[in-house]
This record gives sequence, structure tokens and C-alpha cells, in this order.
Amino acid sequence: MKPILFVVSSLIFVMTCEANGLRTVGEVEHFIRESLPVGSDRVRVIQVLSDRGVDTSGLQARSGTVYAIIRGTGGGPTGKGTIAMEFFFDDGGRLVRHVVREVSTGP
Repeated sequence: MKPILFVVSSLIFVMTCEANGLRTVGEVEHFIRESLPVGSDRVRVIQVLSDRGVDTSGLQARSGTVYAIIRGTGGGPTGKGTIAMEFFFDDGGRLVRHVVREVSTGP
């Protein structure tokens, strides 16, 4: 019975990690390329990121830039990491480019 419980628990864990996903810069870049192509509007970018559990600066960002962050990615030399994103929009509110980078946090 214990081996079955272990297998079921492992599958649930893997499925949860995949659903929340986005643990590396490469995964984030791939997600953005697939889900948020150049030309996407600001509301769509914020909604898609929020649906994946990504924290964003939201619609109050009137500067033409939306900031987003994924905490606890486990990256960086300390084993603790954060993935930071910046999305840049034109005057019409359409995505023109983005930047993704990993930031090491804490010792």
C-alpha cells in the first residue's frame, strides 16, 4: 500500500509543479514567446501573467512598463532565486519588447 501512496503523492507533486511551472528564465522566455507575442495589449499581458500566479505591477503602471516577478525559483548561486520581468509598451498600450532576468536573493 505504501508504494502506491508514494507514487500517487509523487504524481500530484509533479503535476502541481508543472501547473505552476515557470522555474527558470528559459521556461519564462518560452512561455512569453508562446502566450504574449509582440503586439499583445497591456491588459492581456497582465491577465495572462496573473492567471499563472505571477505578481505584476498591474494597470496602475502608466509609464509604459509593467513589472512582474516570480519568487522562490530556486535559482542563483544561493539556491534562492527570483525571476524579474519588464514588459515595455508603445503609446497605444501594445507590447513592443520584454526583458527577463534572474536575480539571486539572500544568503
